[in-house]
Amino acid sequence: MIRKLIAIVIIAFISLFNNSLAADSLEIYLKEAGVAFAKNDFPEALRLFEEALRFDSLCVNAYKNLGVLHSLRKDYQKSLEYLLKAKDLDSADAEIYNSLGITYQHLNKKAKALGAYKMAVSLESDNINFIKNLSELLISQARYSEAELYLRHALELDTTSAEIYFLMGNIHMARKHYEKCEAYFDSAAALNPSDPQYLFYQGFAKDKLEKFDAAEKTYRRVLELQPGHFDARQRLGVVYIILEKYPEALEQFEKSIEIKPDDEQALVFLGAAYFYNGMIDESKEVYDYLMEKNPEAAGEMMKLLPRLDEGGQ
Repeated sequence: MIRKLIAIVIIAFISLFNNSLAADSLEIYLKEAGVAFAKNDFPEALRLFEEALRFDSLCVNAYKNLGVLHSLRKDYQKSLEYLLKAKDLDSADAEIYNSLGITYQHLNKKAKALGAYKMAVSLESDNINFIKNLSELLISQARYSEAELYLRHALELDTTSAEIYFLMGNIHMARKHYEKCEAYFDSAAALNPSDPQYLFYQGFAKDKLEKFDAAEKTYRRVLELQPGHFDARQRLGVVYIILEKYPEALEQFEKSIEIKPDDEQALVFLGAAYFYNGMIDESKEVYDYLMEKNPEAAGEMMKLLPRLDEGGQ
């Protein structure tokens, strides 16, 4: 009898020891996986999170992170499998829904992405990143009023987020409220003055408001940061035409062609710039090329000349 009791105690101790060892091993794998993830060592992070699941097949942390890792590796179907498993295990984790939204978007399942983002925001209404992701999707669907409500709340939470100001600017740009979008793009650029995207849209708003000197300065700053920014070169060239700085305009359009040699719109502007610089043969050569390739583009070039001569855009 005593031997049986001793055996039972030993078995119980071994069981507790094994469970404790498993728990310790799980925590070690999760911790090491997190470190590898933070170092962008995705293969090692994947391996370690998979090992964590070997110790605990119901580990939400592992499923959630594996979903994110597979999304970063562009394996969106695999990402979805892990994230759905994580959601089944913990339906109150806002991060899971946000990650699901990202994965659904990549899978072009916009309705499901929207639902996931909205659930994430409903669970954590003060999370700026969740609001940003939801708002970006709403803007892409031209649901501007909905997006604006979320973004206004985000600005109440944080007045230093350049991304939020930028998204608000996009809403007003789409509505052609150029003075409002200029103000928001000014704020975004002030908060992040080294972001070419923010600066380009800041310049574009000023361009639309016919503040051409300010637009020129801003576009030039974009090109200092990103010489290959095609749209900035195109718009700067148009601004130079309007300001009657024809040699400068030609330089920009020639560089645009270097970036995109087959872009018809760039060729249209190049042909016009040749014309305004008195290079009639070169202008005609571009026109003849466009007539052969796309007569509509050639017609656009011809229409563009008087429009630019009148100071239009």
